[in-house]
Amino acid sequence: MSASEVRRPGAGMQQTTGSLRAKSEAVQPSLWDRLVNDLPGLTSEIDGLRHVLLDELGADRLDTLVAGSTRAIDADVVLTPDQKRRLHRLAVQTQHRVEIESRGVVVSARVLREAVRRDIEALFN
Repeated sequence: MSASEVRRPGAGMQQTTGSLRAKSEAVQPSLWDRLVNDLPGLTSEIDGLRHVLLDELGADRLDTLVAGSTRAIDADVVLTPDQKRRLHRLAVQTQHRVEIESRGVVVSARVLREAVRRDIEALFN
């Protein structure tokens, strides 16, 4: 039996553990992914929705609809179903951004990357 044919104890378990980790990452994104992607992605989506709706509705009408309730959006007969859907999405995403920002700790990707780098260096040095 050659050295390449010798099975290491626990080698099969290591492969299983790796695939379990990959599956859990697919279902539950890592902390890094959630922190880095949440706020910038949310802000980008809000800006995109606002830009499209500004072109279609105008600034005054958009501000009035966003400041109002969801019932006011639904009751407006001039709006198309697609515009109503985007307005609802804009309202929900804006509220979500306010909640994230109100937590008081907003971590930029650069700051978090530096903290993770320091932790990894401390762990392996």
